[in-house]
Amino acid sequence: MSHWAVGRATRSSQALFFLKQAIAQHMLKERLQQAAVKLGKSVRTVQRLIDK
Repeated sequence: MSHWAVGRATRSSQALFFLKQAIAQHMLKERLQQAAVKLGKSVRTVQRLIDK
């Protein structure tokens, strides 16, 4: 494998990692909103409860 190919593979796996993180973050936001609705509280309040 050439150096160029290795660099390209590394870049694409990094991009995939960031994409997965973004998706996880988005799912977390969705879940936060659902939890907030169920508890009848604001998203910020629920987030504060989770952070503790």
